Amino acid sequence: MPPGAYPTITERPPRPKSPTGSLLLIGGAALYIGAAYMPWYKGDGYTLTGMDTFAKDLGTDTFESPGKAWVVLGVIVAGLGIAAFFAGRQLALAIVTLVMTALALFVSLIGVAAAKDQKDYDELFATPGSTGIGPVLGIVAMLAALAGSIVVLAKRRRPAVQPTGPW
Repeated sequence: MPPGAYPTITERPPRPKSPTGSLLLIGGAALYIGAAYMPWYKGDGYTLTGMDTFAKDLGTDTFESPGKAWVVLGVIVAGLGIAAFFAGRQLALAIVTLVMTALALFVSLIGVAAAKDQKDYDELFATPGSTGIGPVLGIVAMLAALAGSIVVLAKRRRPAVQPTGPW
């Protein structure tokens, strides 16, 4: 290389770790798992959690333990959050984490639908109940985890610094 010439290719530093995003992922996943065991529907003298059986299609079918899917997805998102905490420099991990939390956010809407179906069924025979805290808390938990995955993905590298002197 001639004197005074600068290299055209500069090595960029690795992606920085994002403990804030990782902790949002882990906290959101823990809250999501906890929400599966909280009340989803409060009827006339009974309470259903995510691990109970819900009436579906006005009682012609049942929805068996929708909270089990929440627990499985919560464990997966927590594992991805722990992996992002210790190996935060992986772009592929950040993308997979974003996709999984988006999927879990859509699955969290199952809780509201199950409570609504149970309410529709109860209207046929008794006084309808109300939606519990579990489905709402599950949606909030996955929104927090989704925000954490976006923080992990959006963490930028510092720009490569060009040498200031001729050498």
